[in-house]
Amino acid sequence: MDMVVINCPFCGGEMQRRNNDYHAYCTYCGREVCFDEIKEEAQLASYREKLVELQYSNSALINHRQQEENLRQQLRSWIKKRNICFAVITLLNALGFSIICAVDEKSDLMGLGVTSVLAAWTTLLTSSIIFSSTYPSYNYLTGRNEPVNRLGLFFKLFGAGLGLCALGAFGGIILLLALGVVK
Repeated sequence: MDMVVINCPFCGGEMQRRNNDYHAYCTYCGREVCFDEIKEEAQLASYREKLVELQYSNSALINHRQQEENLRQQLRSWIKKRNICFAVITLLNALGFSIICAVDEKSDLMGLGVTSVLAAWTTLLTSSIIFSSTYPSYNYLTGRNEPVNRLGLFFKLFGAGLGLCALGAFGGIILLLALGVVK
């Protein structure tokens, strides 16, 4: 055992104590001497260890929250791009059907209308493939990454896009009817 030699604070005589003992007896004056600083150092070391643990857990928590916020931002960005793409598809389809219904079959504008509808449907197919493959698998409700059925997501996106195409076509025709262009 490690022994430490110190002077007694009462009589000045030499006394020995073990390195980690909190008290010792002076062989000269017989008094017990307490070493509170050792006890305080041990407590302080324990507090330092707890502080390091808290800092690590706080750092891990901050890191986790940052990752979660990044995933949320990716999902918000994906939703924004999908919505813009669906709006473009709807407008292209509405424009195409409006042109097709408004012009004579022999008109040069008929090709523009057909091209607009084909562009809408081609964009729908390619965007459904792209968006289903790039979907960030973060779930807002659970706050976790979860596996995604990409094929199921493709069909959901494609079906929603077809619905928007139909809505655009009917909206364009109703607008032409309201304007009196088509009877």
